[in-house]
Amino acid sequence: MVLAAFRRATLCHSRLYGLSFRLEPLRLYGPHFRFVGGDSMILRPLSATVSPARPGGPRLLSMVFTSYFRATFSAASPELTGLRHRVAFLDKELAKAQKALGKSKKAQEVEALLSENEMLQGKLHSQEEDFRLQNSTLLQELSKLCSQIEQLETDNKRMQGGGPAPDGPPPPGPPGEFLRLQAENTALQKNVAALQERLEKEVARQAGGQGGAPQAAGPAGEAVAGPTLELKWATEREEKKLLTEQLQGLEVSGGPQGVGPGLGAPLGLTPCEEVGPVC
Repeated sequence: MVLAAFRRATLCHSRLYGLSFRLEPLRLYGPHFRFVGGDSMILRPLSATVSPARPGGPRLLSMVFTSYFRATFSAASPELTGLRHRVAFLDKELAKAQKALGKSKKAQEVEALLSENEMLQGKLHSQEEDFRLQNSTLLQELSKLCSQIEQLETDNKRMQGGGPAPDGPPPPGPPGEFLRLQAENTALQKNVAALQERLEKEVARQAGGQGGAPQAAGPAGEAVAGPTLELKWATEREEKKLLTEQLQGLEVSGGPQGVGPGLGAPLGLTPCEEVGPVC
């Protein structure tokens, strides 16, 4: 490539073995060249005719080439040094940008995990509030049912002892509603326990996954929302279970005796024994 440029810039007539050749280089700088003309950029060697037969001809020719290449290298070396410095600077900037990008991605992932955790905690708090409200309602219904059972036990003992019958009919009790509420209470307790366990596992997984590779987020609100159909199904299942236990108790005791209409509680049981551990 350099020889092609040199060939375009010079006019060479060479002869081998004693034949002379002449060099007319353009834009060559060195101690063996001089300007020709006033404003012309054409440079000619001091000796226009260089021949190998002439004493010092090959040496002069090598000095011409050496001077040319030295001038070219000295002109290009500062630019090369500047380019090397610029490449090193750009490499450092690229490394800094990559580090900043990685930190921003990690910060976004941590922020997403924190927002998801806050959402889960909010839903859990709302579920706990609903559970407290339903539990208070169940306790009120349970106290009413206990008072009705105590009154029925008192009337039954009075009738067995030959005492006078009560003046009015016994107050109708709501066994179906109580069973439904008790079953719903049991189902809600199980649901809250499952939600608490799932939240603890999710928090532990998030705390362990922040230092490693990000994992794909699953359906976080699936277990917290609590589908209505699943809750109804669990309530009906608990209600059937309680009804089955009551029927078994009735079969063992020989059926209800002296109990008011609509309340299938066996005789000889205290209110706390009838309603279970909630009382």
